[in-house]
Amino acid sequence: MPYGVECEDRGPQLVPDTIDENQPPNTVVGELQGTGSNGSHSLNTGCKNGGIDNHFFTITGKTVSMNISPDYETKDTYYICIRSRECIGIVDPECTVYIKQSIIRVNDLPDNTPLSLSLAPDNVDENVAPGTRVGVLTTNTGGSPTYTLTTGCGNNGVDNDAFTINGDVLFFNESPDYEVKQTYNICITVDDGVSTSEEEMVVRVNDINNAPTNIALTDYAIADKAPQNTKIGTFTTQDDGEQNPEEYLYTLNCATRGKDDAHFAITNDALYTRTVLTYNHPVDDNADNRYNICVRVSEKNGGLTYDKNFTITVSQQQSNTTGLHKPHKLEALCSQKHKTAFLTWKDKSHNEKGIKIQRKTDNGPWETIKKTKGENRKNFTDTNLINGHTYHYRIRMYTKKDHTKWSNVASCTFEEPAVKFNWVSPRTGPLYPIAIAQDPVDVSANTMSQERKSHSQPTEINTNASCVGWHWIVWVICIGIATLLIIFISSPLALLSAPIVIIIWYIFDTCHRFWWVPIAMIVCAIIGKTGQYMYEKATQKDKEAVEKQN
Repeated sequence: MPYGVECEDRGPQLVPDTIDENQPPNTVVGELQGTGSNGSHSLNTGCKNGGIDNHFFTITGKTVSMNISPDYETKDTYYICIRSRECIGIVDPECTVYIKQSIIRVNDLPDNTPLSLSLAPDNVDENVAPGTRVGVLTTNTGGSPTYTLTTGCGNNGVDNDAFTINGDVLFFNESPDYEVKQTYNICITVDDGVSTSEEEMVVRVNDINNAPTNIALTDYAIADKAPQNTKIGTFTTQDDGEQNPEEYLYTLNCATRGKDDAHFAITNDALYTRTVLTYNHPVDDNADNRYNICVRVSEKNGGLTYDKNFTITVSQQQSNTTGLHKPHKLEALCSQKHKTAFLTWKDKSHNEKGIKIQRKTDNGPWETIKKTKGENRKNFTDTNLINGHTYHYRIRMYTKKDHTKWSNVASCTFEEPAVKFNWVSPRTGPLYPIAIAQDPVDVSANTMSQERKSHSQPTEINTNASCVGWHWIVWVICIGIATLLIIFISSPLALLSAPIVIIIWYIFDTCHRFWWVPIAMIVCAIIGKTGQYMYEKATQKDKEAVEKQN
């Protein structure tokens, strides 16, 4: 059987000889056509390139398939060697063997990989200036994508207005404040010319430690000749409301020292005197008993500082017998009926020019209601107060240049009066009820003196003083008349006439209680019936005696 062999010059042609990238494995590349295509085919290494990529392909009949998914960016050309054996004839066939190299090329297609967007960094410190750069936007695609702020994301880009995009850089339009807003939600669309993608992004604000903003001192005054190391007051600090708690250190180390710092010392958070300060011999810089100091507060954690100036004054106190002393034992005697508060206190001062009295209604502000002149005042009456409120009082002594601290607080509470019903009968007409307060207003209360010289409580007035004397005499006469009517009138009219007498009198005498009427009726009935029985029995005896004599 003769054979003919031709290499590379002749043999079947692969049609087509290209394949698109990213096709799944075992995708058909093409079919062998032309010379030798009707024979048998196999992969061979006899070509000049040795069939270096044969292992990526399979030949089934005339069909060539690729075993893998081709990727243009990884490999764009494959070389294979195909051996074809074609025979002609049946009894004594003549066969020819062809060995030919085929080149298979991979077609580059646009990538369909979804775009992804990132921002680095995605946070910024609080309090930076408007126009500060936040970070750079990047994607997983080549070329020069464009970025825009849109509203198509889940958060609808609620904070887009706070930002600007310039090229691939994100900028803040405002100065962020962590205590106001900690996160910003924005929506960005990226377009690489082939596809677009919208992505929600979160920009976070970093909490930066801020310096304290104020220092407060509980007291600014000290008594004359107070001993060394006397406590004046306690410091507190106002910070920026940060979440992280701070510890503070107080010192007299301001950038610009106070002129009188040397006379004071600070221990922990309290201010003390370092020397004995005398009112008559001031040692402050201006010799006016006003000591100027400067206090610095430092954060133990953050290290930030704040300086503030204070003025400490010395109160004038010459001696225990002639000095100015704070009033004490303030008491309030409350009259619910007269709507007054009678204030008394103890006073050891002998050189005061007067007394200032302040009042606070419920939780309102303190208001000065009286400023007296003169020494040794020890009481005061506050009038015309209103039910339903609580009144608080405090006092202090003052001189021309100085004053004491406030006294203790004394209070009076005036409750709303309960209401009851009483029956009133006018001179003409039926009985009717009216509402009367349990605590009737006494007109005389309005004439009470604003100021009393003695420590005594206002006297209550007896509102029933008029229900005495002739009222009781008339009531006895009425009961007597009713009783006689019952005794001497032997008819049903007697039982009716007696209550009529009592009711008529009650209509004209409103001093008494309504429930006295039925009581008086019962008393009259008992006395009357008893008298009637005794009278009838005596009359019967007289009749029997007369009959016996006859």
